[in-house]
Amino acid sequence: FGFVDFIDDVEVVDALFGAAESWARFRGMEKILGPMGFTDLDHEGMLVEGFDQMGTMATIYNYPY
Repeated sequence: FGFVDFIDDVEVVDALFGAAESWARFRGMEKILGPMGFTDLDHEGMLVEGFDQMGTMATIYNYPY
């Protein structure tokens, strides 16, 4: 998956990832990788610090929550 965004509500996050996990399990998948970038070789990650800095083009930005 890639470019995950959601509101600051843990129930929403749990529902989103729970639905994705159920969808994958139903189709026989054992693992979900992400977040990914524009290609399957472009692992992005998540922002964990530097929220006071401006993001750069074609990179992930997420809020601190």
